Amino acid sequence: MNGYEALGLLIFAVLFRIFLKPILRTFAARTKTELDDKILDAVTNPLWFIVILLVADFFIQSYFPNAYAHNIIYTLIAVLAAVIVYRLAKIFIFDVIGPTRSPLIDARTMRTALLVIQNVVLAVVVVITVTYILTLWGVDVTPLLASAGIAGLAIGLALKDPLENLFYGVMLALDPAFRVGDIVDVDGTVGEVKEIGLRNTKILTFSGDIVTLPNAKIANSRVLNYHLPTDKIRITTRIGVSYDSNPEEVKKTLVEIAKS
Repeated sequence: MNGYEALGLLIFAVLFRIFLKPILRTFAARTKTELDDKILDAVTNPLWFIVILLVADFFIQSYFPNAYAHNIIYTLIAVLAAVIVYRLAKIFIFDVIGPTRSPLIDARTMRTALLVIQNVVLAVVVVITVTYILTLWGVDVTPLLASAGIAGLAIGLALKDPLENLFYGVMLALDPAFRVGDIVDVDGTVGEVKEIGLRNTKILTFSGDIVTLPNAKIANSRVLNYHLPTDKIRITTRIGVSYDSNPEEVKKTLVEIAKS
C-alpha cells in the first residue's frame, strides 16, 4: 500500500462514516426485512476500525518502522475480522436458518439446536483467530496443533457416542421425521413421541412404558410416522363374532365403535 492508497482509504472511511452509513441505514429501514439492518449493524463499526488500523499501520511503518506495532495492529485487525465473521454467522443461524423451522419440531428444541451450531461456529472462529495471531507473533503452532489433534482424537474417541447422539439430535431438529405427539414405529418400537431431545428421544409405548432411543439409532433406523401425511391411522385386526350374528349389525356396531 502506497501513500496515495492509504490516503484514499482513509478518505473513503471518513466519507463512509459520515455520509454512506446514514444513507445505507435509510435504505435498509425501508425494506420489509430486518436482515439488512442487522448485517449493517454487525459489520459497520468493526470495518471502520479495521480501515483506521490499516491506515495507522501504513503511516507508522512509513515513518517509524516497528515490528511490534505492526503485530499489535494486525492482532487487533484479526480480532475485529473474527467479530465480523461471528456476527454474520450468528445472523445467518438465527435469522436465516431459524425461521425455516419445520412444524414437526417445537421451537424450544430448534433454538437449542441453533445454539449448539452457534457455539460450534464460535469455537471454530476462535481457534482460527488464535492460530493466526500466534503465527503472526512468530510462535510455531505446528506442535500445538499436533498436540491438540492428538488430544482431540482421544477426547473424540471417549465421547464418540454422546457426540454422535448430539450431532444427530441437531440433524433431527433441522430435518425432523416426527414431532412430539406423533405415533411412530422405530424399528419395532411403536408408541407416542413424548420428548425430542438433543441426545435421545422418548417414546411412550401402548403398554405404558417409556422407551428412550439414542438419536443416532433413530437417524440410522427405519421410521414409520403414522401421523404423516395425515393423522388418520388404518389398522387391520381380527374380531371374532358368533356365527349366528347379523353381519350388517356387526358392521354397524364396529363403525360406531371406531367413530367414538
